[in-house]
Amino acid sequence: MLKIIPLLGLLICLSACSSTPDIEYVGAPVSVVDTHKEYSTIVSASFNGASAPGAGGEICCARIPRYWVPGTTATIEWVKDPSPDFNPGKVPAPMSGTDEWRQWYKVHKDNYTKHSVTIPVPEYKKSAGVTLFFLPCDEVRVVIDSKERGRVLGNLVGPFNQAVQERLGFKKECKE
Repeated sequence: MLKIIPLLGLLICLSACSSTPDIEYVGAPVSVVDTHKEYSTIVSASFNGASAPGAGGEICCARIPRYWVPGTTATIEWVKDPSPDFNPGKVPAPMSGTDEWRQWYKVHKDNYTKHSVTIPVPEYKKSAGVTLFFLPCDEVRVVIDSKERGRVLGNLVGPFNQAVQERLGFKKECKE
């Protein structure tokens, strides 16, 4: 009997593994859309460890399932410059490249803030890459589906940031 118990445990473990579907992964470029540049600036961001510059452009590649898997989450991390043009006390930047500027920049960089959130990955049919939309109040939305990306960014009317925020369902007031 004692020899059968370990064998039963092994069989249960193997049957659990065999019922897990194989997930095929693909590479997807990661890009950032910062919709609140007038208040702060995204310096850098990442989607499950795949980095992207905050200033625009795409970096390849994040690893995503070829087909959306319900229950999948992603960890988004970002570094934000809360005061892009000034140091504490509203001290403006001196002429770039000088020793005074290097000292100013060190103080400036020390005021960057780091953020992280784990959120559900939205459903997608066809990937357009991973787009991280940064909204006021340290909110972030992920768009992977090509049709959703077109809905959010296509045919915008009015100020870009406001139009994108509205299409993403951003509430106008931040919680304190």
